[in-house]
Amino acid sequence: MLIGADQNFPFGGTSILIMVGVGLNTVKQINAQLEQHNYEGLLR
Repeated sequence: MLIGADQNFPFGGTSILIMVGVGLNTVKQINAQLEQHNYEGLLR
């Protein structure tokens, strides 16, 4: 039982880190696209 719990924790931590990293990257991409649209609107 204890060994199983110890083995599950690292995978949970890495999966959470991956989820957070992917989330931050998607937010950055969305912000970049929104900024491009705003700049295109200002140039026109």
